[in-house]
Amino acid sequence: MTLPEALGFAAVTAARLDRCNAPPPGGYPSPLKRAIARNSAPSTSNGVIPMKASVLFACLVLGVSATSVVIAQDAKAPAAAASAGAVVFDFADMKGVNGVSFVCDSALEPIVGFGGGVTGKITWDPANPKGVSGEISIPTKGLKTPNDGMNGALHGPDWLNAEKNANITFKIKSASEAKPGSNGAVELTAVGDLTLAGVTKEITVPISASYLPGRLGDRMRGAKGDLLILRSNFSVNRSDFGIKAGQIQEVVGEKVDLRVAIAGARKAE
Repeated sequence: MTLPEALGFAAVTAARLDRCNAPPPGGYPSPLKRAIARNSAPSTSNGVIPMKASVLFACLVLGVSATSVVIAQDAKAPAAAASAGAVVFDFADMKGVNGVSFVCDSALEPIVGFGGGVTGKITWDPANPKGVSGEISIPTKGLKTPNDGMNGALHGPDWLNAEKNANITFKIKSASEAKPGSNGAVELTAVGDLTLAGVTKEITVPISASYLPGRLGDRMRGAKGDLLILRSNFSVNRSDFGIKAGQIQEVVGEKVDLRVAIAGARKAE
């Protein structure tokens, strides 16, 4: 009940009580009349004049209604505060362990590698996981296999052309289907732009996000703040990005499987 509604309800109820207290036609019987007169007479012992029952009831209704209005308004406050809780996490990992692993399997030669040097920032709101946004990047020359000769070819102009295309990036455009995952994680389906070898394609990837408030110090001794862990497994076709499309597929597979596991930090102010 709003405060204006409470005022109207109190006024109507008070009027009805007043009518109930009115004497019947012809007046009360003499003994009853004297009793009512005694109970209605102003008190002179302490200077306080008794209020009618209707006034007391009106005050009670107004007090309860006003309290209800305040409580209802306060109940809305936490939701407003939660929706304004978006914070930025930095994925330039000071420990140097953030990375992306990749597997490019083929009939003759499985290729396994790793990419380090992750940077980027992600905006995360615990109350609105689907509002996640931001960009993650790794240097093209950060992609390496156990074979030095293969690394030279991978970074060369015939493949990723690292001199011209310095970074590989993924920019989140939207997210949907936020569902509870294991160990408190949130499972999202994200749509974003992947830029690889100078070509940008929109892709859809699954993301498992674990928001860990106050846990930065458990990962980095002496630090204070929050953690955001992002994990994702997905695949891309190299020909979609113009990388030797349709060539030597018996040696270098067409599909590249990627596994991402990175930690972002938000230091306490």
